[in-house]
Amino acid sequence: MKPVRYVLLGCGHRANVLHERLKRSSSVELVGAWDPDVQRRELFWPHPVRSWEEMIRGDVDWVLVVSPNLFHKEQIVASLEAGKHVFSEKPLATTTPDCLALAKAARNSEQILMTGFTLRYSGLYRTVKQLLSDGVLGRLVSIDATENLTPGHGAYIMTNWRRDYRLAGSNILEKCVHDLDLLNWFTDSLPRRVAAFGGTDVFVPQNAALFERSPRFSDKAATKASGLNPFTAEKGIEDNLVSILEFANGVRAQFQLTSSNPIPERRMYLSGTEGTAVLDLVTGTLKCKTLYETPARVWSENSWGDGHGGGDNVMVQELVETMTTGKAPATGIEEGLRSTLVGIALDTARREQTVLNLDSTWKALEAAR
Repeated sequence: MKPVRYVLLGCGHRANVLHERLKRSSSVELVGAWDPDVQRRELFWPHPVRSWEEMIRGDVDWVLVVSPNLFHKEQIVASLEAGKHVFSEKPLATTTPDCLALAKAARNSEQILMTGFTLRYSGLYRTVKQLLSDGVLGRLVSIDATENLTPGHGAYIMTNWRRDYRLAGSNILEKCVHDLDLLNWFTDSLPRRVAAFGGTDVFVPQNAALFERSPRFSDKAATKASGLNPFTAEKGIEDNLVSILEFANGVRAQFQLTSSNPIPERRMYLSGTEGTAVLDLVTGTLKCKTLYETPARVWSENSWGDGHGGGDNVMVQELVETMTTGKAPATGIEEGLRSTLVGIALDTARREQTVLNLDSTWKALEAAR
């Protein structure tokens, strides 16, 4: 059988993560790559490329969009209109109008669109979803969630394109849209009201000496290669945020983002009427205890594998299945748009210092579909 032919739009780190795993399958074949950085592009595709627009109009089955966030909407829409199936990294867009335009484009297309929510494919989070679906915790009441990054991870963000609000959108959207998707998934609902408070308080010029005093801020090769000090580099995104969300089904959640922690965590504490579950991606552990059992059930890190709790490997395996059989992906355009709109709403609530009602947002999305 002829391999499914795909191209890459964007040739950065995530493109490499996807391509290295896709190469393990003989069922798919890279037939082109595009990036404005020619040297980077040639690492994937050493042949001349005039433009990404010309490339997606060729003999291609799938387009993998892994460019900076600002370009996702344009490249997704163009690919769908060219009759290609699309895999896109998160978030699908950076503005509400672009989300609605994507919804309309998908409505007018018969092509598949898969969103790269790698955490949805991790055994850690899938186990939690199963516990909820089985009613082990009773009715879900609230979730307390965090993404507290290491100093090196925060510095990495503050020295690459993600620090530019125009290219990436807010930090809560670019970095944490995975977590927002999980909140939507676990609650099986959508937020009706949100509020958020945050700013840039760590990666500011007055803290510049920390870059030299602690090697934790420069432990990533990409940060060193940039030649930038993450504290003095120009940026337009927040480095911390605390938010609250009230879902349509009554579940309430808190979400916290911080960017410089010697003790990092990506934790969720789920409280139900009949039990509690606590998970942390950093340690790879999940603990669950109900009102009726002693002791708690504990799953160890050995269960989850590597890279986003093993999610990258499983996501690419399921991507290959979707590419070769047409099977609907676990994370499609609906999941991608809903979480993107929540991220945009949290950023808006933070900047406007208001409690934001999302009823009109979900009505607009429904109308666009």
